[in-house]
Amino acid sequence: MTRSRRALLGDLAAVAARLADDEVRVLLVVATRAWAGQARYGCLALGRDRRDFRGEALEEVADALFYLAAALARGPRRERGRGRK
Repeated sequence: MTRSRRALLGDLAAVAARLADDEVRVLLVVATRAWAGQARYGCLALGRDRRDFRGEALEEVADALFYLAAALARGPRRERGRGRK
């Protein structure tokens, strides 16, 4: 038996209430990405979903590491609009 949605939302709110502002912003990014995923995959139903989450996570992390390494290799870049008067 799973916990009720109301109980889960209450637990989420309780945890979020203890987080600092920037931690809540990060949590909101994750939640927003999950919501956006519904448009592509529908609502997540772990019992029926046959995607290989570990394999997909490995691919996503490898992609993220590649982009991060490319950004670090490129070196510092000035942001548009910063430092201009």
